[in-house]
Amino acid sequence: MKVLRYISALAGMVLMVSCGTAAKVEEVAEAVPLPGAEEAEALVAALAAAPAPGLTLPLETASGPKVFHFYPDANSNNMNVVTLAPRDGQWELENRVGYPCFEADGTEFKEFKGGIRMERIGESDILVMEALREDGEGKAQRSVITFNPASENLQAVSFCGKYLADGKIEGTSYIDAVASAINPEIEFARQLLMADGSLVELSKADEMTDQAIQWWLKNNPRARTNASSVTYGAVDAESSLVEAYKKAKKETSSGYNAALFNIRGYTVIVVLRKSSGSYVLAWAEPVCANKNTDPLLNNIYFRNDSNLTLFYYKGRTTYNYQLNLATGRLMR
Repeated sequence: MKVLRYISALAGMVLMVSCGTAAKVEEVAEAVPLPGAEEAEALVAALAAAPAPGLTLPLETASGPKVFHFYPDANSNNMNVVTLAPRDGQWELENRVGYPCFEADGTEFKEFKGGIRMERIGESDILVMEALREDGEGKAQRSVITFNPASENLQAVSFCGKYLADGKIEGTSYIDAVASAINPEIEFARQLLMADGSLVELSKADEMTDQAIQWWLKNNPRARTNASSVTYGAVDAESSLVEAYKKAKKETSSGYNAALFNIRGYTVIVVLRKSSGSYVLAWAEPVCANKNTDPLLNNIYFRNDSNLTLFYYKGRTTYNYQLNLATGRLMR
């Protein structure tokens, strides 16, 4: 750990013999040097007790040498920034601030993607880093984080979605278009995310579909076990559920049209109510992985105007449910 050092100077190294005394010796403080990477990390460990993982960067600023350390908050969606600075020859903890950073989507911090670097953005030198969060069940969040060491302003843009079979992340980045247009750091982060080939932008239509299916599953958790009724979910006409419904084979009655099809990993039944022209999601379940061992929703047909039969295969056996499209009643 560096400490303040001193040098002694004799003015001209000349003895003032005329007055019979020696020249006064002055002590001049030498500036505290910027530590190297390893020393900076040791300073952070000693003075800030910051948990891993983290990123550390020693940096010469307009106000002198500083050490910045970034680490995620284990109990929130914040990014913590530790600042060390010398005072009276000793490195001290100058500041520790938690900045709201990540989207609250159920994911937890996993790792920084690479290190920390300096970029010239607009008229400022900005620190840039990237982070990955996951929930262990396929959901992921990629973030580009910028930090202005002069103003100590931290900003982030995140891409939230889920892993595809090929390892890419399909999802959406929630960026205020106005903020992106007037804020060069936000625009820089957005462009960096857009250039990442491992991120696949989810269309608005598919986003609506995912939201509708997740809503249905959340509100009907026992539909395939012992529920006696289901709650139908409204479907936006701009959703890809409606687009797929229009292309699918229909079962019809005097009051309803119904279509069974697979979409985005789920088997669904979308119903058109003829009286209102509105669409509802009547049923949703994960696509059957193995038709020999798992239930396969294979067909639907109307028994009467409002009672829809859901016909299942499971191995060599068959069974069906009766779903009333008017009341939501479910019979097995």
